[in-house]
Amino acid sequence: MRATGLTDGEYGLGGQVIMVKDGVARTETGSLAGSTLTMDMALRNMIRFTGLSLSEAIPMATSVPAEAMSIKGQKGVLAPGADADVVILDRNLNVWLTIVGGQVVYKSNDTERIHSR
Repeated sequence: MRATGLTDGEYGLGGQVIMVKDGVARTETGSLAGSTLTMDMALRNMIRFTGLSLSEAIPMATSVPAEAMSIKGQKGVLAPGADADVVILDRNLNVWLTIVGGQVVYKSNDTERIHSR
């Protein structure tokens, strides 16, 4: 949804006005309008709630959805011939760098959290 990762406020969704408050998206009548959960937060939640390791949880955000969408081998893997889509996470599993089609499309300004040990 358009409001994912953005601040609270008013957003459009399918011709409707959606209000996001405290990260919760609702229609004007108060009904839930979708999720503003980002994939990095979903990954952190899965690890925290289940105790899985990163290597156990990461397929849930990569190869498993790719296989479910019949794009296995193209997405969700790092392999020759696959799309060059990569997300680099810091030690807290926050997005540090995003590469789509081999091009950097996002880089965090917070270089201190990457280089500090």
